[in-house]
Amino acid sequence: MDINIDFGNIWEALSAVGTIGAVVVSLWLARRDTKKKILVNLSSGIGMGIGSDLCLTLDAVNISDTHLEIEEVGFFYKKNAKKLVIMGTQALVDGSAEIPCRVAPMSKAMYIFNYDNIVNSVHNEWGKNVRIKGYVRDSVGNVHFSKKRFKV
Repeated sequence: MDINIDFGNIWEALSAVGTIGAVVVSLWLARRDTKKKILVNLSSGIGMGIGSDLCLTLDAVNISDTHLEIEEVGFFYKKNAKKLVIMGTQALVDGSAEIPCRVAPMSKAMYIFNYDNIVNSVHNEWGKNVRIKGYVRDSVGNVHFSKKRFKV
């Protein structure tokens, strides 16, 4: 009984697996850099609202390398709950960006809302003592959320 093991084919197989792994990693790195990324910040301010000194500001900063278009802006309080969508400029204060809005790389679109109007809309939609977050939806369909919540 003579056992002969040929290791020539094992090294070729390991080389092929390594090559495929390198290609997968390089494609993943290339795709990761081209994703559209928006940093969303929800804050309150004084002096920009109409009929009220208090307003909510939603800043959408394009931190990707390409232009993107913001198609929808709004608020929500739970992931699965119905969103309070702001369509058009009737809910926005003068000086806000338009909807839809094309945003260049490393620049931002600022949306200013009258605080009282948003609070009334939130109370009508979800009730009182709700903690809301802001969001924007880009033209690809990706939804980007703010990290900060506001109690209204």
